[in-house]
Amino acid sequence: MKHCALVLTITVAAVAGAAQIGTDFTYQGILSAGGVPANGSFDLRFILYNADSGGSQVGTTQYVADLDVSQGRVNAVLDFGAVFDGTALWLEVSVRDGASTGAYTVLSPRQALNAGPYSQHALEATHALTADSAATAANADQLDGQHGAYYLAWSNFTGVPAGLDDGDDDTLAGLSCSDGQIARWTGSAWNCSTDDDTPYVRTYVVGPVGTAVENGTALLAALAAIPTPASQEEAALLKLEPGLYDVGMTAVTMKPWVDVEGSGETVTKITGAVCGSTTGVVEAASNSELRRLAVESTCAGTFAYGIYIAAPGARLRRLVVSASSGASTASGVLVQSGADWTAIRELTATTSATTNAYGAFVIGDACSLEDVTLWGGGGSNANNGLQLNGAEGFEGRDITASASGSNAISIYCMECDGKIVGGRAWGAATAVRAAAPATSHALTLEGFTATGSAYGLYATGAQLTLTVNRSSLSGSTNSVYLTTPVVYVAASQLSGGPVSAGAILCAGVWDESLTFYPSTCP
Repeated sequence: MKHCALVLTITVAAVAGAAQIGTDFTYQGILSAGGVPANGSFDLRFILYNADSGGSQVGTTQYVADLDVSQGRVNAVLDFGAVFDGTALWLEVSVRDGASTGAYTVLSPRQALNAGPYSQHALEATHALTADSAATAANADQLDGQHGAYYLAWSNFTGVPAGLDDGDDDTLAGLSCSDGQIARWTGSAWNCSTDDDTPYVRTYVVGPVGTAVENGTALLAALAAIPTPASQEEAALLKLEPGLYDVGMTAVTMKPWVDVEGSGETVTKITGAVCGSTTGVVEAASNSELRRLAVESTCAGTFAYGIYIAAPGARLRRLVVSASSGASTASGVLVQSGADWTAIRELTATTSATTNAYGAFVIGDACSLEDVTLWGGGGSNANNGLQLNGAEGFEGRDITASASGSNAISIYCMECDGKIVGGRAWGAATAVRAAAPATSHALTLEGFTATGSAYGLYATGAQLTLTVNRSSLSGSTNSVYLTTPVVYVAASQLSGGPVSAGAILCAGVWDESLTFYPSTCP
């Protein structure tokens, strides 16, 4: 017999089988023999009882003959009559081979019937089949006794917000755009514009035409030929193909609303020997972005700047910038006074000059640096990774700065206000130095690591307030050295040398031995 020692694993479900709901429901289960899903033709018998064992039969016995079972799946429609009134019932299933006329094998245990079949009982509930009958329902007052179609007209609604009932189907004050256009807010009105991911109306491409000098000449000519846009609506892109572009003594002067983009920092480079206190190899412009290339200053005289910024709102992104080792004053990037709101992202800027060397020198206000690596010089005089002079509202995030030399400072904040979150300053005589001798200034370090060969944090000036949170300051001479500033340190580590005397307040601080100081400094 195929069904010898059959075991039934079953799930019962009820499904409405016709437009007119009756008492039948669909039964589904899994039939297995010896732990293996059954296959073949089987006869099944179904009996309802009012107890899990013994008890009395409820309704009529249901037979399903010669049911084809594949991979154990059983699917049958049963109808015991109107017996589901809320009373707990159990289903007994028996099985035999489809070719047999012998006795059935009863499968144990009986299966408890859950909520599915009892949905038939809902036929006795009061319900509204159409919107018209809602007037007799308990919530008829919510529809005001009206047919649903009544509310398809705006005129039948009250309290409609202005602009929704003006007959324009809410197309932004009557705006109707053509295919391929989108609605765009200009600051005073909605206008239709092209649905284009590229914000440029023109793209110009410059590629290598010969030697590096010839390539540089082609770059300068192409940029000069681009009409200067009047607004973002006329923005243009100058795309540089891979190559070396040597512009000699002539700066690449960018234009507002014209972005310059290389083909990658490792394959596109602009180089030049431009020298001067108010110029650089590339001079950035307001409302423009320089990205995805390398810039190199080979000036061997005085004032060698890779990128010079004197206009507000310039943007730098994904750049590698270097300044000459032969110059006496050099900086990878110089942000001048008045070049406010400069945004610099994903930048590596270095200089190997030995005197007055800076990875980046920022004077402009409200400037931001994020994900930058800066290195300044290798000499003994004013070699700083990042120099901030009077920069108000400066914001730095994930800054890595270093400098080498006996008087080197990784980050020097001279009369600047700002905040640096994340990153580190290391390998210099002083990791971070801040000073405010004349007017009131404040600097915050948060989640920052400062490691100097002599000082972790060096602060001077009675007008300076420093706040250090969740940071690590380390220096062999002093972890923190201060004269007259006010310094607040919380949840941080001060290691190496001692904290110098002064107005410093510590809370939740530990030293290099992990000794904890709840309310004093190490």
